[in-house]
Amino acid sequence: MMPMAWIAVAALAIAIEFVATHFVLFFAALGALLSACLAAVGVPPVWQLLAFAATTAALPLLLRRPLLRRFTGLGVPSRTEDLHGAPALVTETVDPRLATGRVTVRGQDWAATSRSRIEAGAMARVTGADGIVLVVEPAPPHHPSRS
Repeated sequence: MMPMAWIAVAALAIAIEFVATHFVLFFAALGALLSACLAAVGVPPVWQLLAFAATTAALPLLLRRPLLRRFTGLGVPSRTEDLHGAPALVTETVDPRLATGRVTVRGQDWAATSRSRIEAGAMARVTGADGIVLVVEPAPPHHPSRS
């Protein structure tokens, strides 16, 4: 009879997990299934409870974050990630003192910042992003190759 009680606990934990989706009761269900197996082979109830408690406490600490990352991914990718290293045309002077500046990158207008002033009309290179503001630096001068 005891294995069936543990299976009922596991089923209840899984049912609540489907509603709550915190990925914690899943481990309680695993602990209950382990305890059901122990009960089926005749392990005393006190050891079943200890196995349930240890499994329910230890597994979330060890496995919850890695499993959440695996199942949920890294989140929404930033629109700025694929712009790193891209050339940018400065359309409004980037001035770090005044916190002004705009650039066009791949046909899109972006607010921009830099550690140094970059005049409108100059070329820059995207080195990062601070939220939705691109961080740019002056583009290195282009020297045509001589043959």
